Amino acid sequence: TDDKFEIQTLTQRYADAVLRHDADDWGACWSVNGKWNLGPQAIEGREAIVTAWSGMMAGFPFAAFLVQPAMVEVDGDTAKSRTYVQETLQQADGTAFRVVGVYNDDCVREEGKWVFAERNYTGLYQGPVDLSGDVIGYPKDQGADTAVIDDQIEIQTLAQTYAHGVLTRDADIWASTWASDGVWYLGTPDAIPGRDTTVQVSKGATARYTVVLHLVQPGVIYVHGVPAVSR
Repeated sequence: TDDKFEIQTLTQRYADAVLRHDADDWGACWSVNGKWNLGPQAIEGREAIVTAWSGMMAGFPFAAFLVQPAMVEVDGDTAKSRTYVQETLQQADGTAFRVVGVYNDDCVREEGKWVFAERNYTGLYQGPVDLSGDVIGYPKDQGADTAVIDDQIEIQTLAQTYAHGVLTRDADIWASTWASDGVWYLGTPDAIPGRDTTVQVSKGATARYTVVLHLVQPGVIYVHGVPAVSR
């Protein structure tokens, strides 16, 4: 569990560095011999990867990079992870677009820390986005408390499994995240009771959409025995 949480934290550190345009912190997420696959383009070696990334980021005065905590499988000092990402990027001329994609990654433990050995990106969506409002940018010197107990990690993983079930349209995976007597509130006066009924309603709703993107950020979780509350 600690290894999985550290790898999930690695993806958060990566995203945090993108938002802050911090090449040093972003580069620290990579193995010295890391490989970054961006479709047909592959960049090898941490130094070359950071140089390429810095060149890309120079063209985006504003970049929001949001990630779903990684689905992780650990095998000793190596691991595989899958992370869904959403980027909102504004170019120097003011035009903006949104990108949604998935990273399938190989991670390795180097000098006691987990880093990316290889990141493989697949785009799921790209299109325009309206940033006509105030672009405030990332606040400076914002720290973060990453202390999380085991129950919170498991509940975050539950949210990731739920999102994975939606994205893959896998009703069995999605259903596994529900209690048998679970209740689904969808902002209407009528709640949907029971796992079986909830799954049937979800199947009917999902069938209406040719593309479904469901991304989650780490939940704010309060654990007081059973049950717990998350947002």
